[in-house]
Amino acid sequence: MKRIVLNLLVAAGILLLLEGACQLEENPPKYRRSELLGYELIPGARLEDETVNAAGLRGPEVRPRAATSLRILCMGGSTTWGHKVADDETWPAYLQRELAAAGWPDVEVLNGGVSGYGLEQIVLALETRRIAELQPDLVLVYEGWNFATIQDNTTVARHMRDGADAPPKSLLHHSAFVRWLDDKVEDVRALAAAPTTERFDRRLQIRTIMEQVFPGFCVRLATLARERGTPIAMVRYPGLMQVPPAPGAEPDRRYEKRLNIGVNAARSWDELVSDGVLQWQSGADIVVASATAAGLPLLDVAGDMLAALDGLSPEERRTQWVGYFRDRMHPEPEGNQAIARSVAKLLVEQGLLPAASH
Repeated sequence: MKRIVLNLLVAAGILLLLEGACQLEENPPKYRRSELLGYELIPGARLEDETVNAAGLRGPEVRPRAATSLRILCMGGSTTWGHKVADDETWPAYLQRELAAAGWPDVEVLNGGVSGYGLEQIVLALETRRIAELQPDLVLVYEGWNFATIQDNTTVARHMRDGADAPPKSLLHHSAFVRWLDDKVEDVRALAAAPTTERFDRRLQIRTIMEQVFPGFCVRLATLARERGTPIAMVRYPGLMQVPPAPGAEPDRRYEKRLNIGVNAARSWDELVSDGVLQWQSGADIVVASATAAGLPLLDVAGDMLAALDGLSPEERRTQWVGYFRDRMHPEPEGNQAIARSVAKLLVEQGLLPAASH
């Protein structure tokens, strides 16, 4: 009997230790459900290197409008939010520093990116509140990787299910350890259930949806820009596979590592390369065609960043380009800085900024 009690006490102690460890490791909630957008950032949320201000934007608090002579609002998904980079390493944060150094000392660049957001969520957010609340002088839309619509969007469904204001699945889910264990089980179940082509098929579905809805959403953005008197520009975004690896039978390990991040399917090297090129090229082409047809200004950041590497050898250019990216689309801090330099340059060239004060 004593042995049974001792074993129970040891087991209880282990569970308490696991619960405490999971509570320490568990990040505070960052998202809540939204009837309009599916989910949204929680104002005031604080994570290790991520800050959500009172307006529900990433970064420092928004200044009073009278304190800034130029306000730019950047909208997008995780590439704009800043996947796995600090608050001051996102491309909107770098853009503010670039413009301040170039003659706009009172500029304020706001980061309206939300990981997983598609174009419909961006359009709705701008139409219903962001332009009216923030009164930007210019809006930049960096979009095309994510599922464009809210309907049938697995990211939206997940956040609606797991948002901070979602009811727990059961009484047991009040435990951080149970939540951690449930997440691991879900990950294993998804990997086991997913056919080897699922991720590839999903990307093809994203492209098909983009072709269908991007033109209409871009028309809504153009209409909104006219009605509110706020210019809205689309960004032709860069991607890892804009500069493919050197041709050959052997995988380029630098590219292979990044191409495999987040890919469940067991695909050959040639398939990874062709899939990556298709993913970037098709999305960027749809952005260009839709923005052009709607009459929206277009910033060819992808082309300008590549042109900045002219003069380098092919191998030097590949090395520099790969260093910009963490995976197929998410930039490292160096990549975000290059994006910001290009955006600043193109804004000046296209006359989308007021005269600089030097």
